[in-house]
Parts: sequence; C-alpha cells; structure tokens
Amino acid sequence: MTENLATSNQELFEEVVELAIANGVADREAFDQLVETVLEEHREVGELSADQPIEDMEDAIKARWDEFAAELDKRS
Repeated sequence: MTENLATSNQELFEEVVELAIANGVADREAFDQLVETVLEEHREVGELSADQPIEDMEDAIKARWDEFAAELDKRS
C-alpha cells in the first residue's frame, strides 16, 4: 500500500498558497495553473496516484480562490 505524503486537500491548498504568494500569483488564471502544476508534481513523484480522485481534488482547491485572494490581501 502506498502512503501519500500530501494526504489532504488542506495540505495541498496550503502548499499552493505559499507557492502562489512566493511567485507573485495575483489572478485566478495563474492560481488555477499553479494548482494543476502542484498536483501534477505530486503525482509524478508518487505522492498522489491515479487511484485518487485528482480531478476532484483539483476542483476543490481551485474553488478556494476567494480564500486565497483574502489571504493575499491580508499579507499585502
């Protein structure tokens, strides 16, 4: 059985937020692209598998754009 290091949408969202802020992401399109990139990187290194609902995870994290935007405003 494979143990996943990135086990929750919350952990993945937090990773996306930190990367987005560090990379100056400030619009929804760039945020969505970063979500896709992060999930793909986790899949490539085996932290996510094809057995997991990756598309659902992606949709759930992308749906948190408003939460990210609020965090971005708070840090500005």
